[in-house]
Amino acid sequence: MSRLSIVIAFILGGIFSPGEKILDVFFSKPSIKAMSLLEQTLLLPIFHYMIPALVIYLTFRLLKIDIQLAFNKTIYSMFNIAIFLYIFYMVIRGFAATIPGGGVSYAVISMSPLIILPAWFLMISALGLLFYKSFKRSNEVKIWTPISKKERIILIILFLLPFILLVSMFIRPNGALRLSYESQKVFDEECKLAGESIQIYPKNVKGVFLESAGGSYYEKINANNEYNAEGGGVWGQFLYDDKIKFIEILNNDKYKYKYYDVGHKDGYDSNELNSNYGVLWKNITNENMKKTGIFGTTITVINFENNQTIASTTYFRSKILRKICGHTVDGNFRERDFIIKVFSKVN
Repeated sequence: MSRLSIVIAFILGGIFSPGEKILDVFFSKPSIKAMSLLEQTLLLPIFHYMIPALVIYLTFRLLKIDIQLAFNKTIYSMFNIAIFLYIFYMVIRGFAATIPGGGVSYAVISMSPLIILPAWFLMISALGLLFYKSFKRSNEVKIWTPISKKERIILIILFLLPFILLVSMFIRPNGALRLSYESQKVFDEECKLAGESIQIYPKNVKGVFLESAGGSYYEKINANNEYNAEGGGVWGQFLYDDKIKFIEILNNDKYKYKYYDVGHKDGYDSNELNSNYGVLWKNITNENMKKTGIFGTTITVINFENNQTIASTTYFRSKILRKICGHTVDGNFRERDFIIKVFSKVN
């Protein structure tokens, strides 16, 4: 029965991927990536194959399905070879994942049909033969034996393995589950400060100084604050239009600033700051944020003539949880959208 349960678990795992669905419920993808290679290597096979196999075995035994099945040496041999091939493939794929670069992993995956297809052929053929033999002897009477003490001990130990693994990831100071839990607490607390505020729209804008010539973006943010894509780009010099005469950004050691306007689209160097408005970036951090992989940013728009802050936006990002909180629009957060929004209503 144990070999039959493993084979059925392999087939179900290949078709429905129950392990990945279970992991998606309890773990975010960054949380899994934060785990050690050993934890990742153990976690997926346990939830993907071992637990389903244990449930199948226990179900077949308690429902007395095992006494209806007719096993023989041929069926056992086919099961043994198929299980060996499957485990052999998982071992070499796990080993390949430890080698940097990804080339070895790609090569192993490319060769998988040479191992997996024969294993599937043997499993399906053995199951077909088992059902055929069992159907032929359906009138035979076989005495059912209760689950023995030895079986119970083995089942308890195997069911405890994933529990022990998960507990270890929570009690260790740098355990993946502990980091995720602590990161979520800090993230929720810091996000109380997130948001956008525009007190006054700029007036009589001569030029805008951008402390950063580009900005970050986070897209496809769901209701749980998880973002699906992130990136950044250089875009500051394209902000000017008929309302904004020029843009200036930080330059290099020789020249402090670089100007962009309609007549100088490639920019020109200067040591003088002539803008009457500025956009400034400030990183927000504390010890708890550093420990839990959370980064905060505040962008402020300042009127240099009176040093007044006229608009600001603050957001926080958790690298571990892959979450972001701030003023999102249609599931997106882009720094440039905030700046363009502020200067879109220049009087």
